[in-house]
Amino acid sequence: MTNICKNCDNNFEGNFCNHCGQAADTHKVTMHFIWHDLQHGLFHFDNGIFYTIKQLLTRPGNTIREFIDGKRVRHFKPLSLVVVFATLYGLFYHFFFDKIYDIKAINANENVLGVYEKVVKWSTDHFAYSSLISILIITVVSYFVFKKQGRNFAEHLVLNTFFTGLTLIVSFIFLSVIYISDSEAILK
Repeated sequence: MTNICKNCDNNFEGNFCNHCGQAADTHKVTMHFIWHDLQHGLFHFDNGIFYTIKQLLTRPGNTIREFIDGKRVRHFKPLSLVVVFATLYGLFYHFFFDKIYDIKAINANENVLGVYEKVVKWSTDHFAYSSLISILIITVVSYFVFKKQGRNFAEHLVLNTFFTGLTLIVSFIFLSVIYISDSEAILK
């Protein structure tokens, strides 16, 4: 039986495209796919991270649509991308920017601004956790708001995970530029 590759439109026989390596049987993005991605994606890195970063910076909508529609060979897994960049961002922030906030514990008489500062402090100190929590919240909201678009919850999860990954990439770049350009002023 002849298959048409979803990645490069090559005609081929067998389980994988002989031109690009794309699997013939790409499954719909489901929660099982997300679980498998979480388990295996963290430990099986390939050169797709640089391709995915470039594509997310230059063509974010097309990149996400391609991944959801089955063109996954060249792309880095979205959850792995978020974990890698949240960790890099968190480590970079912890080692170079940790002294920006000097905040004590929340007390009952504190105003809203003080509580807000503590939430911001926690979210910057625990950036990986706050990124994952925000992905889940945004996914639930986008799933219900855009339910008529015909995408399932897992596809919304992939879309929002890639979006968060893009946000982390840009944030990491800006944080690096700030550090390089004004490291003396920040560390005082």
